[in-house]
Amino acid sequence: MSTRATATAQEVLKVLAAREAALIQEYLELVRIPSVSADPMHAADVQRCAERLAERMRSIGLAEVRVDQTPGHPIVTAASPPRGGAPTYLVYAHYDVQPAEPLGEWETEPFEPAILGDEFRGRGVSDDKAHVHLHLAVAEAYLALGGLPVNLRFVFEGAEEISSQHFDEWLATQEWLSDLEGCVVSDTTFLTRDQPSLGTGVRGLLYLEVDVRTAAADLHSGGYGGGVANAADVLTRLLAGLKDASGRVTVPGFYDDATSDETFRATLQDLPFDQDGWLEGAGLVGGQPVGEPGYSLLERLWLRPTFDINGVWSGHTGDGPKTIIPSEAHAKLSCRLVPDQDPDAMFALLERAILDATPTSASATVRRISGSRAARVDPTSTLARASVEALRMGFQRQVVLQREGGSIPVVGLLADRLPGVPIVLLGFSPPDDAAHAPNERMRRWNYDGGLATLAHLWQLLGQTPGATSVSHPGQAGRRP
Repeated sequence: MSTRATATAQEVLKVLAAREAALIQEYLELVRIPSVSADPMHAADVQRCAERLAERMRSIGLAEVRVDQTPGHPIVTAASPPRGGAPTYLVYAHYDVQPAEPLGEWETEPFEPAILGDEFRGRGVSDDKAHVHLHLAVAEAYLALGGLPVNLRFVFEGAEEISSQHFDEWLATQEWLSDLEGCVVSDTTFLTRDQPSLGTGVRGLLYLEVDVRTAAADLHSGGYGGGVANAADVLTRLLAGLKDASGRVTVPGFYDDATSDETFRATLQDLPFDQDGWLEGAGLVGGQPVGEPGYSLLERLWLRPTFDINGVWSGHTGDGPKTIIPSEAHAKLSCRLVPDQDPDAMFALLERAILDATPTSASATVRRISGSRAARVDPTSTLARASVEALRMGFQRQVVLQREGGSIPVVGLLADRLPGVPIVLLGFSPPDDAAHAPNERMRRWNYDGGLATLAHLWQLLGQTPGATSVSHPGQAGRRP
């Protein structure tokens, strides 16, 4: 059990600079593994990525390295060599990635990572393998210099992109959870390209699929056209009826539990958010945002629930004509949820709305695929304050607090399991990283600043005992 003084952040950064070429090679090798959790064809790749991470953890001197199998994909864990009297923190990131399609829109091969100018390119270079890599790189440097100033428990998940299936039941078996002083979740972006930011909340997610059927098989449009229901027509009418022309969801009860965070909402006007730049970066055809009336763009992105159609397919979609009346049609749908909206209750509302609107000439089935709750975290905890200071030191800029429009299921799960234990959302990716899209990127500025931030964070926390001594009235949970 180590108790002697540890290296400083500056000494760690010198080690990282000396190993720059090897670190980047390690990073790109990790990205080369197509660990797509949503595709069963890549299950072996997800397992291979987990094993690769375990090998890396052992090689840098971490202890208790495990690859825990679940009914889904593996969870990789390790611990730093124990330091007596030092606080213990959980470090979470995920090594699974989104599918790379559409492949034709990539400028480089998604799983042959490249360096273009000041950017790394490839699927997962940002979301979220960058954060896995950065955490291990900083831990390796500290260990090479004698040890970390805090105790760390690393948890790298392989199923975050499919809503962290089986993570909660795995958490329930981990006895070391009771020793934690705080949790660092690294899977977030900055507010703008050059604005370091600490996340203070995430939206929840509900994902579902709808199947519509009107006949036993496709029918000839000449022989049956005008006399039978068209499944594609039925589905598109159903979906169109779930929103009005202004973008407001029309499902009865959809907004009933959408609580408003007026305190945080009042701070949005002071954030250095460049709406025009955001619109330009999104490449919008009309050049203007849309959404729920009465709310600003940031409010729509962070504080309000949404309903989106993620995919629709039916009938003939190949080359050339095929004059048929489709007998079935399908859609993938998702909702981003805000605190107090329960995924189970929201699914029941949507299912009822869709089934009630289905005409007698068709049948519809609504299936829930996944769901997670929204969560808020406390920005006043010692851990959060240390994270803000570490970001300031790492990037040499002032730091702002923001919310995340996306969803990280583990945040709510951790908060439920660890009431009162502070959580921070500490990520380093640029907001235009094209995560989940072609040409995913990670800027070198964000990469270097992430290394520096983590080097400073562990030093700061090692010097600051009692990380849970601050009250946490806004801590994330089922009822924040």
